[in-house]
Amino acid sequence: MFSIILQVLNIIFKSISLIIIVLQHILHSSFCHNISSIQEPKSFKEEIQHDCWKEAMQCELDALEYNETWFMMDLPPGKRLIGCKWVFKAKHKPNDTNDRYKARLVTKGYTQTEGIEYFETFFSVVKITTIRFILSLASAKG
Repeated sequence: MFSIILQVLNIIFKSISLIIIVLQHILHSSFCHNISSIQEPKSFKEEIQHDCWKEAMQCELDALEYNETWFMMDLPPGKRLIGCKWVFKAKHKPNDTNDRYKARLVTKGYTQTEGIEYFETFFSVVKITTIRFILSLASAKG
């Protein structure tokens, strides 16, 4: 009798495991379909047709202006202009819903020539772990 109960329980657990695997596959497929159904614009002509992307572009421009990332000036003689382009990305929450639409204005740095338009590359970003390390060194040294 005990062995029959164990066999029945084993069948039930295998069935539950199979159901869980099927549900995970369905949820994953739904997530992938939802992500692929959002069309990220590839050009400005596609972007300008949707208000969500216009709002994302305006947020990016506001952030650039607020952070004083760049300023307008005349192009010096003998220098060429470096272009820019918009990059669009739809961000998702873990439950596969839309989180936000993101637009970034990036330069076409691949058009630059080393020694003419730039002499060195520098990216001023510091990780919090680096700051903690430096602060711990400073406090240890007094």
